[in-house]
Amino acid sequence: MPWEIRNQARMHLRNGEEPYTSTLDAISRWPETATCVAVTLRDDSVRLVACHGLTDLVGLAVRPSPTFDNAAGRATVERRVKAKGWLDRWAGLRLEI
Repeated sequence: MPWEIRNQARMHLRNGEEPYTSTLDAISRWPETATCVAVTLRDDSVRLVACHGLTDLVGLAVRPSPTFDNAAGRATVERRVKAKGWLDRWAGLRLEI
């Protein structure tokens, strides 16, 4: 499965923002609520962080995160969904702009 890695310690430069205060701060600014999720593994412990909850992820809803909840942000989310082919790849996925 194709996937991406981004160094969140430097993404603020690409996005023209102030440095993020934490990993949680960084992922809370991702475009879609369902993608604002991170999992870490330390020793035998798994930690799940879902900045905007898991309802959209589990419910197959793609909607803008609060950072992208404006006209330009919604257009970005729509472009990303189309470019990544999400609606074709996952049956039942809904784009809620």
